[in-house]
Amino acid sequence: MKKIFCSVVLFSTLFGINATQAAVIDFDVDLSSHFGNGNPYQEDGFQISNSKNNHDGLVFWGNDIGNWWSQHNADPGGNTLSHNYGGSTMTLTKIGGGLFDFNSIDLADIYNNGVEEDVQFNFLFGDSSTLQTTVTLDNLVGLQTFTFNQFGLSQVSWTPLTTPGPFLQLDNIVVDASVSQVPIPAAVWLFGSGLVGLLGFNRKHAQAAA
Repeated sequence: MKKIFCSVVLFSTLFGINATQAAVIDFDVDLSSHFGNGNPYQEDGFQISNSKNNHDGLVFWGNDIGNWWSQHNADPGGNTLSHNYGGSTMTLTKIGGGLFDFNSIDLADIYNNGVEEDVQFNFLFGDSSTLQTTVTLDNLVGLQTFTFNQFGLSQVSWTPLTTPGPFLQLDNIVVDASVSQVPIPAAVWLFGSGLVGLLGFNRKHAQAAA
C-alpha cells in the first residue's frame, strides 16, 4: 500500500498535478467596525486595493451595536468590506505576485436595501489575456454569491457601474493560492494507471514468492 501511495505522489509531482488549498477572505479578522482600514487590505496571502488610493477607500462594515452602519451590514455576526467610493475600482492580487484562482465572491449593495446594481469584472490571466463580464445584483436584501471559477489569474478587478450610488459590500471571496484545473492528456493518465497497476502486481508477486 505504501508503494502505491508513493507512486501516486511521484506521478503527481512528475506531471505537475498540484493539490490546491482554498482560502476564504471574509474580513472577520477584527469583528468591529472601522473607517479607514488601510489601502490595500491584506488577508490570507492576498490583497485588495481601491483605485481611490486613500485611507478611506476600504472600510469594514461590522456589527457594532449602537452604530448606524451596523444595521446595514449584510453579514450578521461578521464583517463585510465596503467599496467606499463611486466610480472607483477594486483589485485583488496575490501578495508578492503569482497566479491564483478566483472561484466566487459575495456582493450586496452598500446599504443592503436590495438595490439592483451592475458590476463589471475584469480578469487578467498569467498569459496576459483578459476576460470581461458584467453581473447584476438582484433587488434582494442580503449577500448574493457570484461564481466565476477563473483559473491562472494574475489579478481580478471589479467596478460598480450603476448610478447613482455605485457602492458595494463584499464578503467571502473564495480564492485558490495555486494554479489548478491543468488538463491532463489521456496518455498520461494511462501511464499513471499502468504504473500503479504494475507496482501492485509486483507486490502480489513478491508476496506469493515468499
